[in-house]
Amino acid sequence: MLEVSALEFGFDRPLVKGLSFSVPKGQIRLLHGPSGCGKSTLLALISGTPIFDINWAGKIRLDGIDVGSLPTHRRKVGLMYQDALLFPHLTVGENLAFGLASSIRGRARYVAVQDALAAASLEGFGQRDPASLSGGQAARIALMRALLAEPKALL
Repeated sequence: MLEVSALEFGFDRPLVKGLSFSVPKGQIRLLHGPSGCGKSTLLALISGTPIFDINWAGKIRLDGIDVGSLPTHRRKVGLMYQDALLFPHLTVGENLAFGLASSIRGRARYVAVQDALAAASLEGFGQRDPASLSGGQAARIALMRALLAEPKALL
């Protein structure tokens, strides 16, 4: 479960005050609002993405663990952007493998990539250049890469 309690954040002055919500495991929540209201900043705070000059207070817990003070790589939070943001210097398969834990090696790594390609209905695309993908195909690869990292929460 993702829990945000009494979150306050802003730059020169508070932008958001007293934000509290929870998202049970397996549930989906929608975050919407006008440009500049703090949606991306909230996601960055949850995921641990560095934000220059941000002031914030409150609690961010994932499965009961306070992740607010943990470095990004230890939070187990995946982040999907509107743009796929695939690495242009890697093949589609290498982009997928990037999401895998380094402890997954050899044949298991290859199988995980092939399984992800099949789950995205993109069998045979492993050696392709990401620039050759359609927008929808690139989005599916970005989603599969995020899921291969086995996040506890996906934003």
